[in-house]
Amino acid sequence: MKMQFYLTPSAGKRLIAKGVLERTDVRRALEGGTLVVIMGTTNAYIANELLRAAGRTDIVGFGEFHRGVSLPPGYARKPARMRGDLVISKGEPSFTDELAEVCRNLCETDVILKGANAVNLETRQAAVLVGAKETGGTLGISLGSKAKKIFPVGVEKRVGCDLSAMAAELCGPDNKGPDLRLGGEPFTELDAVKLLTGADALVFAGGGICGAEGGAYFLARGSAQELDRLMELVGEVEKEPPVFL
Repeated sequence: MKMQFYLTPSAGKRLIAKGVLERTDVRRALEGGTLVVIMGTTNAYIANELLRAAGRTDIVGFGEFHRGVSLPPGYARKPARMRGDLVISKGEPSFTDELAEVCRNLCETDVILKGANAVNLETRQAAVLVGAKETGGTLGISLGSKAKKIFPVGVEKRVGCDLSAMAAELCGPDNKGPDLRLGGEPFTELDAVKLLTGADALVFAGGGICGAEGGAYFLARGSAQELDRLMELVGEVEKEPPVFL
């Protein structure tokens, strides 16, 4: 059986957050290890799912839980104090400004969630724009740890190029813009659909206006039971408002 559905980028972020929390490696890190959620708009959805699950009411706002973002020309951001990256150690959530210190103490069964700027759905590559060329930014910090790295990333950031080759080109000495670096496993709406329902999904069209820019049309294939569950999930997330800082 088949089912079509449409998600805006913000709806996709909510769906990704629901899926990430059901990953076996993430659940293992939550139960007996450490899970690090590096600040980012997609990760804000994940952070809030985790905080609510822990019974916390101090959920994060997008303006206080992000790092580098792409904004339209002339956009006036509201000033906000950053909360810091979220660390959940043995089920206890806290916020930290000492990401490097936290990452130094992580082991192979711990998990770091880091947002990405590009994803190739065919090759399963994801990459991050890095402005801090000497240190590698938060990606460089996370790559120095032993923990598993997962990149929650929406399909609106899909590209068709080989990201390894593009990263090599953009990290050259003549590059005047940000570097592009790989280093983690992507987790998109497609992965969330598979994990949460068992159905297989693909992107077959995209676009939108009035706040739906970057939206995508999906085709899912699965059993009647799987598609019924998917319809429920889409109904839960499809009206998510656009992200504003």
